[in-house]
Amino acid sequence: MMTGIPIENNLWTAYLLTIFFVVAGFAVYDVLYRRVPDRALVFFMENYLTQDTDVSYTSILMMKATVSSVKNVVLLIGGVIGAVFALVGLINFINLVMTNIVTRRHEFAIMQSIGMTNQQLRKMMISESFSYVLLAGIVGTLAAGALGITLVRAFVENGPTSIMMTFQMTLLPALIMLVLFLVLAFIVPVVALRLFNNRSVVERLRVNE
Repeated sequence: MMTGIPIENNLWTAYLLTIFFVVAGFAVYDVLYRRVPDRALVFFMENYLTQDTDVSYTSILMMKATVSSVKNVVLLIGGVIGAVFALVGLINFINLVMTNIVTRRHEFAIMQSIGMTNQQLRKMMISESFSYVLLAGIVGTLAAGALGITLVRAFVENGPTSIMMTFQMTLLPALIMLVLFLVLAFIVPVVALRLFNNRSVVERLRVNE
């Protein structure tokens, strides 16, 4: 007596193989021509495979959505951390300039008593602020570049995110912050001198440091 595989099993196997070759064909076509997978096929596969818990699949659209969500999270966290550091640096710079002007009011009064004008005093404080910003910008940019090329690059290329991220060195954020602080180096001394150095020279000479 001969036995064999039931016809229903053969049809089911053929059906699954057909679906496999169709999906594989779309995947190969997508790799070769960078074509977005057919959303109708993806929708069909999702609806069909939800009926069978023994079969699962991951489409290119799902992988792109996952990578995109991880990228957005990384950008959000990095942006928040960068914004916090930028705010701290901004507050420290404003505090440095204002404290410098407040503690040197008696010195400024002495210099103005021997002939220095308000315009010359403003130029002196602006030039000092520019020197602070340029020195900090050069040191910070060099440090950021060195850390980026060594630690960040090693983490990106050898860490768990190496399959979905590539290292790309950029100094654009540092240049943007440098320009912003240069603008503040011009504005903050002028405002601080108007607020804390508005008394007459005689009154300021009478006040001890």
